[in-house]
Amino acid sequence: MTSEESSSVTDNNSIVTDNSSIAIYIIYGVLILLFLFISVIFSALETAFTSLTSFKWNGYIKEHNIQKKLRTKTINKLIKNFTLTLSTILICNNVANIIISTLSTLLFNRIVENQAVGSSLAVFVTTFITLFFGEIAPKSIAKFRPIKTVLLFSFVMIFFYYLVFPVTFLISKVFKKYSKTQTSEKEVTFFIDEAKNEGVLENDEALLIKNAINFDETLIQQVYTKWKEVVYVHEHSSIGLIKKRFLSDNVSRIPIINDENKTIGVLHLKDYLSIVENKDEDNWTEYLSEPIYVLTDYKLDKVLYLMKRERVQIAIVVNNFNEYESIGIITMEDLLEQLVGQIYDEQDEVGQVQEINAYTWMVDSSINAQYFLHKYINKNINVKKNIKLLDYINNNTQHNARYEDGIYHDDFMTVKYLEYDEETKVKLVEIIKNEIQVTEISTNY
Repeated sequence: MTSEESSSVTDNNSIVTDNSSIAIYIIYGVLILLFLFISVIFSALETAFTSLTSFKWNGYIKEHNIQKKLRTKTINKLIKNFTLTLSTILICNNVANIIISTLSTLLFNRIVENQAVGSSLAVFVTTFITLFFGEIAPKSIAKFRPIKTVLLFSFVMIFFYYLVFPVTFLISKVFKKYSKTQTSEKEVTFFIDEAKNEGVLENDEALLIKNAINFDETLIQQVYTKWKEVVYVHEHSSIGLIKKRFLSDNVSRIPIINDENKTIGVLHLKDYLSIVENKDEDNWTEYLSEPIYVLTDYKLDKVLYLMKRERVQIAIVVNNFNEYESIGIITMEDLLEQLVGQIYDEQDEVGQVQEINAYTWMVDSSINAQYFLHKYINKNINVKKNIKLLDYINNNTQHNARYEDGIYHDDFMTVKYLEYDEETKVKLVEIIKNEIQVTEISTNY
């Protein structure tokens, strides 16, 4: 073989080697992009499924009427088996990242002759690409659009779900006792607070839902009216005394007791009018309604059930150890107030503080500031003893509080000016307590 022929063969071999190297680079690059895309999908799905609550998903499918679609059923299965779904995501995402790292190292070691330099470059480039494109970007997008994310990749997810099911199933069996989750009332309360913070629920709506959750945990002894505050009459009382009680105390029902202090019945105002109309004053005890008796350790939901079943508006609270001794009453209004806050009738004496709900009051601005603030807002507020609430607000506005458009704000409360007198001085204010309270504030106003 001549030297020219030998040179030609060498050149041809070099071209073949270069072409094969380029092909290998392309294959490596395509595989890296493919597994990077897989990593993107699973990173997005991880955030989407952990951000997507069952409340939000069920509301979405009902709103869009897609309950019967295959995609919806697929997502329902993935949500129902959340532990297996999450295990699938983590396994696939980690495998994809490991493969990306391995392929990148092989690629850079081919490009750079020095393997130490190649490996270092591979680690740097892979870390940046995986962190930004495979983690931060997809998770940030999925956080704000969890429903669209799971809808888009649901079929991809279910494919890998069954692909690695043998592994995830074994894992779930091993950690079964740790994987049981149950939504507690505390978590539901957290969801309500989140909905309120996001503007989905108003303050009053959130408070109503919280009160409803706590309703079945509240005992009668925390709510009922003590017997010394109850308007009642003896069974031997005259009809004249009963008339006086109805007129002077503004009640519509009066418990009637016997000599043993046992409530034997309840006289309704409408029945009293029937007695007068029929001129049957001597037999007025025959018009009594049968009372229902409840113990102090009954919970409010049980009392509500009994009162609805018997169709009564008042129940007699009796001693737990002596069912014949009446110690108080509880009314349907008392139960309702546990949900919506204090209710005032036309005849009620409101006083200087009128409760709207657990966080809101209508307050006479001339009330003693220290009394109101310490009792209703925060006992750590440092305020002078003999100062009116309005003076406290006006002085505080000049220092560390904010006042704009008739509304006063500080770390503890928000105050709205509602009513003015003839001298244009504030007479009535609405005070809303901040749910998040600072520890202490020092003022000398």
